[in-house]
Order: sequence, then structure tokens, then C-alpha cells
Amino acid sequence: LRLWHDRFNAQRGAILALGYPEQFVRLWQYYFSYCEAGFSERYLSDVQMVLARPQWRGSVSCEALPQW
Repeated sequence: LRLWHDRFNAQRGAILALGYPEQFVRLWQYYFSYCEAGFSERYLSDVQMVLARPQWRGSVSCEALPQW
């Protein structure tokens, strides 16, 4: 998230030049800051889910995912 936040801030001028208002930039800065702090304090988390229809007969493997 920190890298995304840094990259977003580095492109601030380009984002504004595309016609996005300052409010849009501030909204994303707030979102990135909130998420960074929330994950750091373990107030937020994420999950990965695989959804399939009942008739699905294929296999689902999570072997390629890192084991935290």
C-alpha cells in the first residue's frame, strides 16, 4: 500500500491534468492512509475466496499462494 500511495502521489500533477478534481486526489490519499494504518494496527485484514457455481467440477488449488 505504501508503494501505491507513493506512486499515486508522484502522479498527482498528471491526475489533476486529466481533469480529476482535488477532492478526488484527497479521497484517495485518505483511503491509502486509512488502509495503511488499519493493516499496520491489525484493525483491517483481507481474505482470498474462490467462488464457484454448484455445477463446477474442476479442482481448486491454493498451492501457488504464499503461506503466511
